[in-house]
Order: sequence, then structure tokens, then C-alpha cells
Amino acid sequence: TGEIVARMDEWKLLPRDAVVLDIGCGIGRLERALSQRVRRIIGTDVSNGMIAEAQRRCADLPNVSLSVCNGRDLADFAGERVDLVVAVDSFPYVFAADPALVTRHVKDARALLKRGGALLILNFSYRADRDADVADVNRLAREHDFTVQRAGTRDFRVWDGLTFLLRAKP
Repeated sequence: TGEIVARMDEWKLLPRDAVVLDIGCGIGRLERALSQRVRRIIGTDVSNGMIAEAQRRCADLPNVSLSVCNGRDLADFAGERVDLVVAVDSFPYVFAADPALVTRHVKDARALLKRGGALLILNFSYRADRDADVADVNRLAREHDFTVQRAGTRDFRVWDGLTFLLRAKP
């Protein structure tokens, strides 16, 4: 988590007034780490148990909100405007369920993002085909009006996840 936050800082994704949506937040590690750095962080997960644990771990953080989602889309957040949508190791599960759901998530993320906002995907799939992941993300970026800033780079010492950083075109 510390290394992910350090890279997010390096890529200038965490201005003090940022609103962040974390897809697949699990037990709230990222929420805990970012709560003192951003204005607000919204965590969502398909697991009731994960959200319950995240709520326990983040109970003292007033700028953190957590909710269970359906895993099919981001419709629950349609009224939100965010600076960053982050998905740490959650897209592989969405991809495994149905690649069309990935398209829906990227489309929904783009609709939620403020001008110049970013979508950070750490691991796109578990199919062990970097070239296919890069091609898919490049296609999704074109289709949904993003520029690609990082496409399948390995940016972590401790973790072998691939980074995909997309910036919403103004």
C-alpha cells in the first residue's frame, strides 16, 4: 500500500482536494492510507464481509465512505464527480466474470471523472498476456476519450502488478 501511494504521489494523482473512488476496496487499506491526504475517498466492493471489515478499520475517518456494489457497473455513484478512480487488483476479477463488464466500468469511470481526472488500474487481467492487456486498455482508452499515460508498466518493487494510467481528455 505504501508503495502504491508513493507512486500515486509521483504521478501527481493526490492533490489535497481530491475525491477518490476505489473500486474493489477490500478491507480499506487504501482508504486508511489516503484519508489524511485527500478530501474524500469512496470505497466500494462486492463483498459484504470486506466492506464490514473496512468500516471497522475506517470508523474513525470522517472523509471515508464505504458501500457494497453490484460488481456490474458504477451506477451507484452516478451523482458523484471524482478526480481519481482507482482499481487495485480488482479488474482481473471483473475481466474473468465478463470482459464486457470491464468496458462498462471504464465507461462509467469516465462519466464520473472531473476534467483531467484519472483512472488508475493496477492489474487489468490475470491472463498472463501483457500485450493483450495493453491492446485492450489502449482500445478502451480510445473508445472512452482517455489518453494513456502508462500502459502495462511494472512500477513496483514489492508487487509484480502492471500499471495502466488513463487520463480523461478535457
